[in-house]
This record gives sequence, structure tokens and C-alpha cells, in this order.
Amino acid sequence: MAKENSIPLFVRTNQIEVLVGIPLRTFYQMESRGEAPRRVQTGPRSVAWLGDELLEMRERLREQRDVLLASGRPPTLNVTPRPGGPKDGEDRPRPPGRPLKVAEVADTEAEA
Repeated sequence: MAKENSIPLFVRTNQIEVLVGIPLRTFYQMESRGEAPRRVQTGPRSVAWLGDELLEMRERLREQRDVLLASGRPPTLNVTPRPGGPKDGEDRPRPPGRPLKVAEVADTEAEA
């Protein structure tokens, strides 16, 4: 008799990465966009997700991956960039108070 994989009714945060196969931060981003199941309040300070909904999500991600591979495209999750980040071709702004490197100082003096 084959061993049946059992999934708990409620899945806690520390089990999501193993069960679904994506990083927790990506899971939270997908949840906020409505692409992942919503959490369930299980106590005053605890949340969990329904195990069968997470399994459905894992299967949906596998199907999306297979479609992308069949079309010749690399399988990636469509993660939106952080707001306020640099646009394509732009440099990242320098954090305030960070000194310039010696080569950058020489370049700025040459331009002046």
C-alpha cells in the first residue's frame, strides 16, 4: 500500500515555503495581490492557511510553469518591483550621508 501524503487542515507560516515551494516574501506579495489564498485567524495572535487551498495553489503554479516551459519561456513568478525603485536604465539613488568613492570624486571635479 502506498504511503499517502497527509496535509494538515491549517498550515502555519513556517511550513509555507516547504509546502508551496516559494519564498515566504513572494507568498505574502502574491497574497496581497489576490493570487494566493487568504490567511485565517486561528487565535488572537496567530494565523494559518487552509492546507487544501495551498495544495491547489502549488498545482496552479506547476501548471503555469509547464505552460511557460512548453512555450520556450523561462518559468518566473511575476513579482512586481518595490514602489519608488529605479526605472529601467536609471541608477539607484545614493543613500544620504554616504561618501563618494575616490574615483567618483575625481570624476565630479573633472566635470566642474
